[in-house]
Amino acid sequence: MASKLTRRHFPLIIIYSICGLLLIIVYYRDLFISRPRLPALPASNVNEVTSLFLHDDTCKPVQQIVFLKTHKTASTTSNTIIQRYAYVNNLTFALPHTTGKFCFFQPFNRRMVSNPSAASVFNILANHARFARTEMDAVVPQATYLTILRDPIARFESVFGYYKMDKQLKLDKHPNPIEAFLENPDYYFNKRPFMYIQLKNGMMYSLGLDHHFHDNTTRVLEKIEQLDREFDLFMMTEYFDESLVLMKQILCWDTDSMMYLPKGLRKESRRFNLTDEMKAKIRAWNAADVMLYNHFNQTFWRKVQEYGNNFQEDLHTMQKSVKQVYETCIDADGSSRGRRDPRERFLALHKNASKYCHLLNERLDYFVNIARVRQDTPSTHKGRPFCKDTTPLLKVQKN
Repeated sequence: MASKLTRRHFPLIIIYSICGLLLIIVYYRDLFISRPRLPALPASNVNEVTSLFLHDDTCKPVQQIVFLKTHKTASTTSNTIIQRYAYVNNLTFALPHTTGKFCFFQPFNRRMVSNPSAASVFNILANHARFARTEMDAVVPQATYLTILRDPIARFESVFGYYKMDKQLKLDKHPNPIEAFLENPDYYFNKRPFMYIQLKNGMMYSLGLDHHFHDNTTRVLEKIEQLDREFDLFMMTEYFDESLVLMKQILCWDTDSMMYLPKGLRKESRRFNLTDEMKAKIRAWNAADVMLYNHFNQTFWRKVQEYGNNFQEDLHTMQKSVKQVYETCIDADGSSRGRRDPRERFLALHKNASKYCHLLNERLDYFVNIARVRQDTPSTHKGRPFCKDTTPLLKVQKN
């Protein structure tokens, strides 16, 4: 009876099998995407193509990169560009043992990399980590070093809102929780809410200087001089597209590789108004980050001058290309409810969006997960070094 039933349904079984196979291929199609290309410019714009689109035969694309991912600086958008390039070009990732982040509390060391025996060195290190040049050089030798900075006042407000410090510190009933926090910031810092280390000089901390040195001007200036020697580019959040033009030149990448869709934009409900007095208090409490930002803001514009006369033209083309990609890929009237990150639900792709658009719209975890499969580096606690918070308490000023 069973054999007769099987013969009778044999054609249906074949059809269902083929359909199932097609579904699997569609689901995993991104694993087999060939190098995507930027949608062609309209014919009317062909003559506006500038040197930004021309391949520079005098340089070779850089494929050894360390991107020091700072917090709340548009670093997710920047990092997505880098990790997407690594994915498309089949480069290797130095990955943490678990999740997508290395230890927040200790400077990076090579033991933090998962499965190092599979490859003694890697092409890309771009997940959140604290800067330690010697150890990073051991993992990604002869790398180009990049990072991104943001105005310390805007970054503090972003950290406070994104990590919901008002609720963690039970200040959410206050008319302005940041104002209440700034009345006694050291006291609230010592309560150690989640990601508290990013409230005070968080960029300098991520770049390797511990909190107990942040009020030592000499040590801060020495650290800034060291960073100036060891990094190839400090990008600026406030001048993101300008930063991409410099980054493109340094890495010798093509324009397709530099395109992006914004990632991790905060909701308006998680933003706080700042008075001039509050801004002054934030600036004073984050003095090390202010010195860091001011120094590299100057070096940034020096690099722009050194770029040459084509900078403004190349910037215009970069911005025009980014705008074109956004309009080509994103449905302004849509809402991507399926995205896990609610900050990006406005990034709804057009129904017939290209593979290139789908790839641009992917988040960091997509590329990290693909790399884990490619490199046989599953997320595991096995062999993970102990990550201990050794930050000392701040001395609270008595009122």
